[in-house]
Amino acid sequence: MRTNPRDSSGRDPLDQFDGLTRLFPLPSVVLFPGAIVPLHIFEPRYRQLVADALDTDRLITMVRLKPGYEREYEKSPPIHRIGCIGHIVQHESLADGTSNLILRGLARVRIDSEEPHDRLYRLAQVTILEDRYPPGGPHAVSDDVRRVTETMVEILSAVGHEQDAERSRRLVMWLPVPSATWHATASTSTRM
Repeated sequence: MRTNPRDSSGRDPLDQFDGLTRLFPLPSVVLFPGAIVPLHIFEPRYRQLVADALDTDRLITMVRLKPGYEREYEKSPPIHRIGCIGHIVQHESLADGTSNLILRGLARVRIDSEEPHDRLYRLAQVTILEDRYPPGGPHAVSDDVRRVTETMVEILSAVGHEQDAERSRRLVMWLPVPSATWHATASTSTRM
């Protein structure tokens, strides 16, 4: 099972996916299936990557850079082999050529090989990894984690550990939300 909401046209963003994807490696941002990540795109290679994605399938794979990436950042520093393919659900071009976007995670992927090409960004062949969830799917797990965390916040507050309680409250904000909630939020938003 994978978290794979329909896009605004009602189609599955991965229906035509052939395994070849654009890589967006970052040192400290992680995308998960079902989660959303706002991004500001400013580097030329990632501006090109976003333009190409918007012209075709709107898909980008986020993957983390390995420690020590700074020495080779402008080239192709080592990356972790597990990432998450995401779908651009909202995009805003800015006057200076940069852009803001919202990326929604669709599925975990394993990077099988990087592919040579003539673009500024990296391209890879990937395999979609099927996640296994208990009955109720991934949001049932999120709901369980949310309930446990809320109970923990109540206990921490009751015993006077308000700072720890606040940290736990912030954790709950990062849990994936059901796609129906996301669609309701996205449809009422006019700009990022």
